[in-house]
Amino acid sequence: HSLIKVCIFCHFADILQEYLPLCSPRLLEKGTDGYWYNGKWNLLRCRLNEYLPTLSTYKCLRHKTFFIVGDSTARQYYAFLIKLVQDINVQLPDAIREWEKIHKSINIQFHFHTFPRNTRTPLQMSDIKYTADLIDSIVGGPDVVIILSLWAHYSAVPSETFLSRVYGIRHAIERLHSRSPDTKVVWRTGNTRKHMTVAHVIENGNWVAYQNLLGARQILQGLDIFFMDVWDMSVCEDVYKLHPGPNVIKNHIDLILNYVCQEP
Repeated sequence: HSLIKVCIFCHFADILQEYLPLCSPRLLEKGTDGYWYNGKWNLLRCRLNEYLPTLSTYKCLRHKTFFIVGDSTARQYYAFLIKLVQDINVQLPDAIREWEKIHKSINIQFHFHTFPRNTRTPLQMSDIKYTADLIDSIVGGPDVVIILSLWAHYSAVPSETFLSRVYGIRHAIERLHSRSPDTKVVWRTGNTRKHMTVAHVIENGNWVAYQNLLGARQILQGLDIFFMDVWDMSVCEDVYKLHPGPNVIKNHIDLILNYVCQEP
């Protein structure tokens, strides 16, 4: 009986999606509540466009510069977008492909946030920049997108450290929007993660990560940004991974591109 109920719900939910308005920045800003069905995240407020390696996706990405800032969960976005652009290039008509080789109109950069950094690899101090300072150095504009994903390393330090950084980032975004109000900014929240030991629970607990999520939401409210809350996506998937799988990352990117590529 439970299986029948689930099937009936999914059937009507699938029909409902056809009647929802297409997602746009204004609709997405209200929240990202939804459900998983057939490997796709469906929003309850609007219908998501899916961005595949096609000419239409290229038209969306053309001339855009992405600054992806944060931890290894941000690097997943960088890797996905690089691969997406490579796959798109294969599909492009010859003339456009040759033009793109020369002009390289799609610019994707990744910057790791400054301390705390839980890593054993050597660090070049010249590469260490506070996120707020990096935002201050960016020349914004309608084709500039900043994606921020800072959370995983902050679970092992007092919340005051994380929240003070978020305040600094908020002020930097305000300065950015005062000089370039059409620059798009995405704040990606944390997700659930699996813990192997008691020490790991204490140092990197989901409870701390969620409290930081709530604190960031409160600090960043009122800004003209996309606060992309992926916590529920993680909980609903019921797979507790620090680094979500490729299908989840694809759905995250679809959310971002629905914000970036369409007018409100």
